[in-house]
Amino acid sequence: MSDAFFTAPPHWRWLVILYFFFGGLAGGSYVIAAMVDFFGDE
Repeated sequence: MSDAFFTAPPHWRWLVILYFFFGGLAGGSYVIAAMVDFFGDE
């Protein structure tokens, strides 16, 4: 295989960054909601 197979940089850089950002936001929201549900007063 030649060394020039992958010549262009990926075009999805911001999509990956946003994917991990919103994934972390959703995961953190789930943990907070589970703690509120578990330790809630009602």
